[in-house]
Amino acid sequence: MIRGAAEVLADDPHLSAAQRERVARIERATAAMAELIAALLLLAREDAASIKESCDARTIAVECVERYRPLATSRGTTLALDGTDAVALWAPPALFAIVVANLVHNAVAHTRDGHITVALDPHTLTVRDSGSGIQDEALARVFERHYRGPDSEGAGIGLFLVKRICDRLGWRISLQSDPLAGTTATLLF
Repeated sequence: MIRGAAEVLADDPHLSAAQRERVARIERATAAMAELIAALLLLAREDAASIKESCDARTIAVECVERYRPLATSRGTTLALDGTDAVALWAPPALFAIVVANLVHNAVAHTRDGHITVALDPHTLTVRDSGSGIQDEALARVFERHYRGPDSEGAGIGLFLVKRICDRLGWRISLQSDPLAGTTATLLF
């Protein structure tokens, strides 16, 4: 319903550039909500049959980077995607999209006037930022449900959800961080 209304509004030829950007943000937010709902429904199922599908990981990564590029730009940060080859991944598209979105969103949220690189190949997804980094004591707890670091404005569910998806799909997620140099999230498929 929200998505449909935003699509109708986006077709209005009388919108200014600023209004078009606001409508685009609404469309991106509704897409993110739809992905989250789909991922949560998949995780709620107890059977593994629901994970027997593949996705175009590169297309999902490109869409995610484009969704967060305006926010990164507003924070003086460049956001780039490395890896031009298609990557077929044995995972539900909604689950992979949630993982990528959470990792990229966290990088953008904690990086000002810096750079973020998302790299994808058939075996690995890496999100590297030059942001504020994570203290060692917080790094040990980031995958806990409802844990929020001192600089976090989130609900403490994003990285918990990422870890749960990784566990469900047999992936390994790790974070390396230096409070002076930023954070690197590495996902091994």
